[in-house]
Parts: sequence; C-alpha cells; structure tokens
Amino acid sequence: MMEGKNVVPFGKYKGQPVEVLRGDTAYCDWLTAQDWFRERYSGLWTVIINNFAEPSETPEHNRLQARFLDQQLCRNLLVAAQCPLITSNGEDITAKPTVKIRTDFEVHGWDVHIHAAVDGDGYSERNAYVEIKTSLGDDYPATLRQMKANWHRIHGASGRVRVLVVDQFTAAGATIDQVRTIFRSSKFTVLSISEISGNMP
Repeated sequence: MMEGKNVVPFGKYKGQPVEVLRGDTAYCDWLTAQDWFRERYSGLWTVIINNFAEPSETPEHNRLQARFLDQQLCRNLLVAAQCPLITSNGEDITAKPTVKIRTDFEVHGWDVHIHAAVDGDGYSERNAYVEIKTSLGDDYPATLRQMKANWHRIHGASGRVRVLVVDQFTAAGATIDQVRTIFRSSKFTVLSISEISGNMP
C-alpha cells in the first residue's frame, strides 16, 4: 500500500488508513499533545482534532471572531470567565475602561488571545485563550480534544483562562449544562456569545 495523506506514516498503525485512529482515542489524545506530531504531520493533526472531518472556517465563524476586536466584549469575557484583574487593595477593575486590552488572532491554534493589563504597581495581567464555535453539537468531544492539544502549546505566566465561546448549541446527546461540566473538568469554560455580549450591538 502506498503511503499518502490518508495513511498513517508511523507508529503502531503505520501503513493503515487514518480512520483506524478513530477507535483509539487515548492514542489520538497523546499524539495531538506532541509538538513534533503537529509540526511534522500537520495535515494528520488537523484531521484528528477535527474528528476525522475537514475543518470548516465559515463566514459566520469569521464574523464571530472579528467581534473580539471590540475591547468591551473582551472585558465581558474576562468577567464571565471569572478571570479578574485585582488591584493591591482588592478592587476588581476588570470591567473598567482603564484596563488595556490587546487582542491577537490565530495564536497556537486558538482563534483569539486576549491580554489584559493596567500600568502601575499592584495590578496583575490576565490572558484568555478563546476557541470559537458558531455551532456546538454532538461532536463536542472533538472540540475538547482540540482545545486540550492547543493548551499544551501554551507556556508562560499564570493568570490564564481557556474559554470556548459558542453561538448556537445543537447537541442532542447532552444538555449545555452537562457539556459545561465536561469541559470544566478539564479547566475549560464554556460561554455563549449572548452571555458576554449583553446589550452590545
């Protein structure tokens, strides 16, 4: 059998169709956490984290991602994700406009990276790494697997949260509260865009 993009090129499944990995989630979780795997076999890595389907970056996804150019939306996310900026005297200033927000996109596989800080002593910085899904359905385990793989690539200071922002929840096999609990067990927060946008246009 010739090796190609649909054949595993190494390891215990070498020479077998990529689909055989679908039945070995522990191996897939281990693989996607390896930097060498992501760097050398990015196509296969993408297939696994997208639950063996092609990734779909839609105009809806791009519109939702672009909303994070709004600094107030970023502040709202930090508040909702319980990632506050606290002064030395204990004041929570996260929602205040004096907090400087810097937003980066497509960082280490994350759709959005939010960095919040205030100049001066006694303030701490906060970082939120955000995955965006316009629709979260029964494939939510693949999203969790992707976020875990992306999180392994983040190094640095404390004060970081990882958040999944969802526009529509469409799963039939679990409720949104059950999915939130599943993600929370891995230290991920699930928020709807309506929760963080409030009355914003």
